[in-house]
Amino acid sequence: MPRTCAKTRRYKSLYRYIRTPKGNIPMHVYLFERYHAYEVPKGMIIHHANGNGHDNRPGNLVMMTVTEHLRFHRGWIFKDGILYKPCGTCKQYKKAFTDFYWVRMPGREKLTPQGQCKLCHVIQVREWHRKKRRQEHAEAS
Repeated sequence: MPRTCAKTRRYKSLYRYIRTPKGNIPMHVYLFERYHAYEVPKGMIIHHANGNGHDNRPGNLVMMTVTEHLRFHRGWIFKDGILYKPCGTCKQYKKAFTDFYWVRMPGREKLTPQGQCKLCHVIQVREWHRKKRRQEHAEAS
């Protein structure tokens, strides 16, 4: 059942808010719920597809998980059923789940992909080893 209301209020935010019996909610969430006739489930958010936070047309409002939303804003793309992520070093899009090393960050339970792809990581590590060997050779001379 969608939320209902009549009054709107503006906060220090990009979005307009609307007062409902359940509290103040962003206008785009209210309009999405009215158009689709169901409440947005917990853990899901409404994203403006064209990036314009004031464009609340039903076709511009997309429901996604928080993780999908973060990935979208970090440049990840979903193409042919595969997630692609930009490498922080070479800037090329690579397959997120196979072309990156996944590591456990301190204080987090989930694995997260490194910022650079496996190929760039290998090149960086080899360069580091070469530099270290040159320094050791120079010290020994």
